[in-house]
Amino acid sequence: MIKHRTQSLTLGLKIFLITVGSIMASLLVFVITITVSIDPIATYVKGEERIHSRMLNDKQDLQHYIIDNDITPMNIEDLSPWLENHKYMIIYIVDVDNNNIVYTNDDLFVSKELEIAGNTSLESTMLYIGGKYFYIDMLYSVRAEVENYATYLALILSSITFLLVFYYGIRNITKRVKQLTNEIEIIGAGTPNSFISDKGNDELGRLSFEINALITELSQKNQELVISENALKELVTSLAHDLRTPLTSLIGYITLIKLEAQSEDIEDLANRCEQKALQMKTISDELFSLFSTLSLNEDSELPLERVHVQDFMEGAADRLKSDLNLKDFEVVIHQTVNEEHHYVNLNIYYMDRLFENIISNVLKYAEPKSTIKIEITIENSSCTLEIENAIRVDQVTEEASGFGLLSCRKIVDTHKGHFSTSKDENVFTTKVELPTNQ
Repeated sequence: MIKHRTQSLTLGLKIFLITVGSIMASLLVFVITITVSIDPIATYVKGEERIHSRMLNDKQDLQHYIIDNDITPMNIEDLSPWLENHKYMIIYIVDVDNNNIVYTNDDLFVSKELEIAGNTSLESTMLYIGGKYFYIDMLYSVRAEVENYATYLALILSSITFLLVFYYGIRNITKRVKQLTNEIEIIGAGTPNSFISDKGNDELGRLSFEINALITELSQKNQELVISENALKELVTSLAHDLRTPLTSLIGYITLIKLEAQSEDIEDLANRCEQKALQMKTISDELFSLFSTLSLNEDSELPLERVHVQDFMEGAADRLKSDLNLKDFEVVIHQTVNEEHHYVNLNIYYMDRLFENIISNVLKYAEPKSTIKIEITIENSSCTLEIENAIRVDQVTEEASGFGLLSCRKIVDTHKGHFSTSKDENVFTTKVELPTNQ
């Protein structure tokens, strides 16, 4: 039973607090930057030489713009595009004859006060507009530029602060997630006695706790399963062994009865008894063979022999052909060899059992006197033996135990190969694939 433990601070709340803290830190940096940076920036921006040079360039640029665009007192509003590109500039254009302001972009008329307060720089000159000279006061708003520069700097620093604080705040969570992922991969690889080390009190900690509890429970179940499987193997092996001796004796007695039978009814009955006894003996033999094979696994250290792959495959095909020809089957062998200098590592004893099971399966369940097709394929990294036979349609097919094919699959798996069977209408295909090496 998996027990749940209490959680103190949720992961969502942690992330929320980290986000709020990052925002507060960035706002604090923004305010401090605005406050501290204005004076140094103003000192740089208000430099007399810099302002004078800028005003002179702007005046020349304005005169060229007026000439190039044929600006006159009648279309003087066309100065707006130029002023949009000089956003810190305020101008007053005054008629020399009557001192009237013919154009300004200062809607509030507060420039004089700004100049007195030291927030602007004033440049007065005369420009030629539409065949006539006009006075022009060019007012450069230093304060606005300083505040903009300070704002840009504050935004950059506050953004960096937010990212850094959020990163360092969330780093512990991402580190725990990465560690959890790595430990789950280790557990998934089958490493014994592996558990999740996270002991946090949030959702990640709870997930780790639940995984550890599940691992413990599965480990206990697995131990119980291993004990049960071993007991079952011992029971079935013992049972199969105990059945073989009396069955052999029973078959002998039935044979004697057949020889001494005085009537056809008794002989027919004896034949049926013999058939069933032989069937029981076959099943017990297969069962005994199966459970001895099931003791194998991919980690079993079998004594292997290095055999030339083409010699092995041709030998296996010849053995199948020889045994099947004796039972009046016609065998057709086809080879596809793309690599002749590879080898395969085999346990000869278990390979013999493999082909014995395959031959036994064909003899029992293939259509009598039919054609058996054997396909041999040898490639760079594998060799394949494929057997096709027509399926027998009488009652014996329904009595197949399947122990032989299961034993075949286990043997091939132990050799790190692949064993498969398929059925297509009335054709049964058995395929053995083994890895090769140079």
